[in-house]
Amino acid sequence: MKNNPRGPFSRIRWFCNDGSILAPKSFACVEHGGGRQHGQWSEATLDLQAAGFPIANVLAELGTDDFGEQPQEQRHFRMLLLERFLIAHDNGWIFRQARFYRGALQVEDEEAAARRILQGLIQKPQWREHRFALLFEAVRLLPRDSNDPSVIELRGMAATLAKQDPGFAPLRAKIHGSPDYKDAQRVRDYAASRGRVALRDQYTALAQVIDAVFAAPDLAAMTTDLVTAVGDRPVAIELRHSASALASAKGAGTRLAVGGRLLAMIRNRLTEFGSEELMVQALELAVAMQRQTFIDAVSLSQQWQGRPRNELLRWMRDVIEVAYGTGLLTQFEREQLGRVFASLDTGELSLDHYRKNLNDLARAPEWSRRRLMFYFSLPMEKLSQIEPFAINYLPDRLRASPLLAYSALLDTLSRDAAGLTGYHSELFGTPVALGLHSLNPGLARGTLRTLDDIKNANYLDDSIVIVPETIEDLPPVSGILTAHEGNYLSHVQLLARNLGIPNVVVDESLLPVVQGHRGQRVMLAASPGGIVRLLRDTQSAEETVSKGAEPIAAVINVDIGKLDLQRTQPIATSHLGGGDSGVIVGPKAAQLGELTRYFPQHVSPGLAIPFGGFRQMLEQAATPGGASMFQTLSTRYGQIAAMPDAAQRNEAARAFLARLRNWIMNTPFPPGFEETLRRSMAQTFGVDGSYGVFVRSDTNVEDLPGFTGAGLNLTIPNVVGFDNILHAIRKVWASPFSERAYGWRQALMDRPEHLYAAVLLHKSIPNDISGVMVTADVESGSREFITLVVNEGVAGGVDGQAAETIRVRVRDARVELLNSATALQRRNLLPAGGSQLVPASGAARLLDEESIRQVLAFTARLPDWFGGTSQSAAGGVVADVEFGFVKGRLMLLQIRPFVQDEAATNNRYLQAMDNVLAGLDSIQVDLHQAPEVRP
Repeated sequence: MKNNPRGPFSRIRWFCNDGSILAPKSFACVEHGGGRQHGQWSEATLDLQAAGFPIANVLAELGTDDFGEQPQEQRHFRMLLLERFLIAHDNGWIFRQARFYRGALQVEDEEAAARRILQGLIQKPQWREHRFALLFEAVRLLPRDSNDPSVIELRGMAATLAKQDPGFAPLRAKIHGSPDYKDAQRVRDYAASRGRVALRDQYTALAQVIDAVFAAPDLAAMTTDLVTAVGDRPVAIELRHSASALASAKGAGTRLAVGGRLLAMIRNRLTEFGSEELMVQALELAVAMQRQTFIDAVSLSQQWQGRPRNELLRWMRDVIEVAYGTGLLTQFEREQLGRVFASLDTGELSLDHYRKNLNDLARAPEWSRRRLMFYFSLPMEKLSQIEPFAINYLPDRLRASPLLAYSALLDTLSRDAAGLTGYHSELFGTPVALGLHSLNPGLARGTLRTLDDIKNANYLDDSIVIVPETIEDLPPVSGILTAHEGNYLSHVQLLARNLGIPNVVVDESLLPVVQGHRGQRVMLAASPGGIVRLLRDTQSAEETVSKGAEPIAAVINVDIGKLDLQRTQPIATSHLGGGDSGVIVGPKAAQLGELTRYFPQHVSPGLAIPFGGFRQMLEQAATPGGASMFQTLSTRYGQIAAMPDAAQRNEAARAFLARLRNWIMNTPFPPGFEETLRRSMAQTFGVDGSYGVFVRSDTNVEDLPGFTGAGLNLTIPNVVGFDNILHAIRKVWASPFSERAYGWRQALMDRPEHLYAAVLLHKSIPNDISGVMVTADVESGSREFITLVVNEGVAGGVDGQAAETIRVRVRDARVELLNSATALQRRNLLPAGGSQLVPASGAARLLDEESIRQVLAFTARLPDWFGGTSQSAAGGVVADVEFGFVKGRLMLLQIRPFVQDEAATNNRYLQAMDNVLAGLDSIQVDLHQAPEVRP
């Protein structure tokens, strides 16, 4: 299609307003209510569109109504913008030859339609407020400026040349239909190779006009023109100041500062410009301003030598204003970064403070990347199926923004801090100041692999795995390298933290270096203070590990003596308490009983099938007339453990686990089980079919001091109907015997046959927002803060979604943003059962001040109790709570201790890595001095 002389079209036609499609001739649609002439899609184009690729868009045939609120309409708009990106960056893309096909597109119609679409979108609050990034991209990428006199002039000059030189006609068609800055060189090349000597001056004049049209605009003049257009509106005052400042600006630093303020003002006061036409004009000024700020910021980032630290920080602060004004950052993110810059607005500060604030500023580029990913990741993935270049939109957009310079300046200051500290992270022998961020401390050795590499690997393998993000079902590994920022409190992250498995976020710029060692043995060390080393595994690394830590012993010690397996009847959670955990039910049901006692208005009803019910199931024969399944699994576990060959053990375990799961799914329930459960559910929940329940595994080997087990076993959401609940109970009983759960757990258990799975039936709550909180700062352990991770919908934050992550200071509710919620979808419950994934809103902030107030009121009571913990010890327990909000009301779903591995904190090698961080608060950094770093 790119090389087809007609591109995506088969022929030229008139498309009349009454639906008629006519052959091209003058005034063809006059008698049909008017119309437009352009190319008609080819069969190949129609096939691609039918396959879900809305390409070859003719803007003249589109309107604002085509981009409504339906998911497919939103996807179409984003695909349209990606298509415009491809046209601009891939030499016209599928229109490459069609640009020379006269009549295929009428540029005036296309630009008028683009302006009509923009004006229709900009009048809608959801586009100005929640989709500003998309709106800005639309102004940036859609064709415009058709009425610019210089554009009209160059078209006229091209038409005149084509009449005198017929060979110039294809280039004239290109200039007429879709001009760009490269046309100047095309004209010069044509004149040199094929042009007529007598027309040499005309070719040169046309090329010069094209150069002038696409040269950087006069921003002061553009701003003055906008002042004139808005008249006496209050916004004109600030515009006038900006125009004056731009006209008098003498250097890149001044222009960057003025541009940042202007861009932020335009976004904040967009509606004050009045009409939709003037709002679009304001954003056109913003697009031009962004282009100039990019040039200025990059220039400044290359001239930092000898400049004081505070000047570099001012440039970075101005770039943040640009990023906000162009939609790459939200207001909430801007405020958080502004607070960091304010704390750095001093003459002198401690080195510890300097280092930590630079780490906070390093979040900005990732926030911007995640915002663009929210809008464009799915369209890029789809379009890349037919055009791999589409995946370049995201890196191109970020590299073409001043954030490129921001990252360079941040790298300079971070290397400065590392040099002053005497520490640095290390990547295969190379010092690294930025790009390695520790989520979990720990020390591991293993083979560096990707997720694809370990799909068929044996569990309990010693892999250090590269994952694209924090994922839900990671198999057992020794270490984790996460591309892009992970989820602090996902189930996998909590499990890794509990077991002392290092988890390090790797910046995209460093991934090629890391992936270059794929398949090699490596050592990953992440210190409690955040220093990271990823090195080749050598004999010295082996000695390091052996000297730094004691051998790991079994950490799951099942207290068989306290188990009560005689209780087989379902029990309402309101009758349970913390003391029942590990006795008759698991910690989920027991602690839900505690929550119900203390916060009855914030907990929905629950019903637990105790351990005894599961043991009763296992007491049935494994085979007709044979031993019970409990006896069978006890015997088989012993046989497997005695096998000398690891591969043989793994294969035998896989086969037996499959047999055991199949037995649980197909063996009848014990006599009386179903009828007893039916009665208990009616008493607890009401009429069958009128409610849904989350069916949750609740074992005796989770939330223990040495093992959390977070996310290993199954939760089935919102099951409706008794028969469906029975089937879900079977699946939940079988889930502890999945290969993944077995792999994480088995090597750590002293008596693995004594795993018992209670089942918690918890009435469904249609949360608008849900997530996880920890009653401490997850990174430092400080009890002066709480950490919250939330997403839209139900089951938010636990499965590794890109979640809103905040740290709240308890004494004054001061919020520090760590990450914004940019998960693409939210999960909503369905009345008939199950759930549905629908597009998330992408709201800039999920937890408002009232929500945080409710959370703090809840956590304030936790030090007074924790089910199963003595009163003297309760105050030292950090809680991990799953929660949600329904119509603004806090609802509590689960509570357990937040368990971290002490071995990583006490590891002598990791402690030695942090020795350089001691005393940093006593070293002062003079921000009036230049960074101490080599260029």
